Amino acid sequence: MEKKKQNRLFYWFKVLGIAALLFLILFYPCLLLMDFFCPFPMDLLENNVCSQQIEDCDGKRIMQFLDEREQWNFPITIEEANPFFLKALVCAEDKNFFSHSGIDFYAMLRACWGNLTKTRPFSGASTITMQVVRLLIPRPRVLSSKIIESFQSWQLERIWSKEKILEAYINLTPYGGNITGIEAACRRYFDKSARDLSLAQASLLAGVPQSPNSYRPDRHLDKALKRREYVLRRMQEEGCITKEQKEDSLACVPEIKSFSRSFEAVHFCYAIQKGLPENKKVRTTLDLRIQGIARTALQDKLREYQNREIENGSVVVVENSTGSIRALVGSHDFFDMEKKGQINGVNILRSPGSLLKPFIYTLALEKGHITPGSVLMDIPLLYDDYRPWNYDKIFRGPVLASTALSQSLNIPAVSLQKECTTLALLSFLRSIGFESLQKSPEHYGLSLALGGCEITLMEAMQAYTTLARLGNHIPLRFYEKDKPEESRQMISEACAYMVAEMLKDTSPWKAGEIYLPLQTPSFAWKTGTSSRNKDAWAVVYNPLYTIGVWMGNFDGRSSSALVGIKSSAAVAGKIFIDLMRSQKALWYDKPSQIKTRSVCAASGNLPIPEICPNTIEDTYIPGVSKEKICSIHTLAEVDSKTGYMLCPSCRVSASCSKVFEKWPNQAQTWFKEKGNPNLLPEHNPLCQKRPIQESLTIYSPKDKTRYIYCSSTQEQHIFLEAKGTSSKKLFWFVDGLFFQESLPSTKVLYPLTQGQHSLICIDEHGHKDSITIYVD
Repeated sequence: MEKKKQNRLFYWFKVLGIAALLFLILFYPCLLLMDFFCPFPMDLLENNVCSQQIEDCDGKRIMQFLDEREQWNFPITIEEANPFFLKALVCAEDKNFFSHSGIDFYAMLRACWGNLTKTRPFSGASTITMQVVRLLIPRPRVLSSKIIESFQSWQLERIWSKEKILEAYINLTPYGGNITGIEAACRRYFDKSARDLSLAQASLLAGVPQSPNSYRPDRHLDKALKRREYVLRRMQEEGCITKEQKEDSLACVPEIKSFSRSFEAVHFCYAIQKGLPENKKVRTTLDLRIQGIARTALQDKLREYQNREIENGSVVVVENSTGSIRALVGSHDFFDMEKKGQINGVNILRSPGSLLKPFIYTLALEKGHITPGSVLMDIPLLYDDYRPWNYDKIFRGPVLASTALSQSLNIPAVSLQKECTTLALLSFLRSIGFESLQKSPEHYGLSLALGGCEITLMEAMQAYTTLARLGNHIPLRFYEKDKPEESRQMISEACAYMVAEMLKDTSPWKAGEIYLPLQTPSFAWKTGTSSRNKDAWAVVYNPLYTIGVWMGNFDGRSSSALVGIKSSAAVAGKIFIDLMRSQKALWYDKPSQIKTRSVCAASGNLPIPEICPNTIEDTYIPGVSKEKICSIHTLAEVDSKTGYMLCPSCRVSASCSKVFEKWPNQAQTWFKEKGNPNLLPEHNPLCQKRPIQESLTIYSPKDKTRYIYCSSTQEQHIFLEAKGTSSKKLFWFVDGLFFQESLPSTKVLYPLTQGQHSLICIDEHGHKDSITIYVD
């Protein structure tokens, strides 16, 4: 009987042995076969869900956003984690992690025995690899799920290295609430990075993943500390730390700190949030140092208005060389709900006042209508039913174009818009960044020059940055690694330089009670004040930076304090001075296209020798700037006693010749009212014969004549001849430059040179004629 039992036992051992052997022989091929037909879902390994971190240009954190699951999650590499934390995690969660292939059979058998005998708490024997699979593919915690997780763990081990699996684990593990990953946990509970953890902190967090909501240290610190004791004991048992290190850590109770989120540039971050790339870290162009300068300057100025005349403002600072936005302040305080601080002022549409005037002058320079020394009329004018006024209600008469722009006179700006046409001006403004100006020219009318439209501060910064780059247009940048888009020359360098020179005069700042330090570097500037004092603007620029400021109230309230030169200019000036403290003073090099010439001081046009009494130096662009001859000064014979102008029919013995000014009708009337003694007097009322209106005509050469130039050593000449005037002298100009003086009866010899040439002849009375010839 005993022998039969032994034989039966031997038989079963033999059967089990053969079965085990067959299992071992077939197990691995079966796994491979299953792996072939049920491959691991590789797309899950490309999990890019994470909280986005916005950094400034130097890598300093600006702001973070929750991920799409409303979780805080900041993935890091395994190298960025504290070594103590990695050791603590492996000791507490999976001591055989670096030796098993995803399934710890010994731990599994131990767990099964413990669960059956109830000799130890319930255990699932999950390895770190299994937990990674479960975090990637959540399933119900049942036996079938365990089998699938074990198989996929084996698959994952064949795909990823141990370090990669551990890295995924520390980034996917929940740490309580909406905290996922060790980096987010470190910031939430200790306000530091994972690389900066102490042993006491690392061991505390290593114990949290077993039951995140039970062991989260901000709510259940006692439980978390008890769990830490187990982690430190396991670390000592595995030889990862010494007894002294364990005791020191147990004696340390880590201080739990709040998650300190940065709010330095909230408006900037929200402005770019929708267009953020999928990277976990986004390096922007913002410079926190410059952001601080801009925010402080704005807030300091707003504190001066304690009676709440001005409640808000916005600032943008652009680095001109790259178009990078270095500062963006959307309001005085994002968290001030009462004053609507969450509105981003850089993107709201407001009336620009005079802020568009430099672009009107730019267009007029490009079209050759004016030069800085051109004379514009600042007198009362009526355009149909529109009568513009200057801000101070004062008319200054004839002013230089440079003065009219620097003093922001309204009448000259409206006149230039009319000369350039509103359609051309609108097209130009849209091309350089004012995308909001989408209505018809008839809608805006001539009031466009004075702010009869709505723009945003960001649009103004785009356009003024183009001016600051001497006409070279480049889109503004928000991201540091963005490759700058291809630039386009929207304005000629020469015209942009002239505008910068015209805007460089800072004498009006004293009227705004703004006093600049003596060593302040040169800068161009422009202010704007909207109708009824609802908006105050200022833009300051030099080769390095463009600074734009808007001040006002988001509810649209008016305030007498909202004057560009008194409020916004002070903020822009303060920012500019602070920025330039550490910078070398720079100004633009004069473009080679710009030349210098003498012009009549009264008309701003080419002077007539011996007729125009005073001249000034003016800059111009050959081939672009129009070559107008002074038509203001004229030589007339007058009665020495009565002062009346005489003609050959009424000439008396007591007469003399004098130079007078003859202005266009509207200006002539204004000068008469002002008592200008230099105006051309009335013709002698006792004259019996009506004076014949003289006209000067160039008889030789004929207009549009084309000559053939022979390349020989001898010069080729043609004769210049003009008739039809009683004047004693004629003055010839070639290509805008004085050529020669002659008598009306004399032919002038002119040497031919290749090219197109403009010939102008003018007499002492201001009569003139002009032609164009071509020499091929």
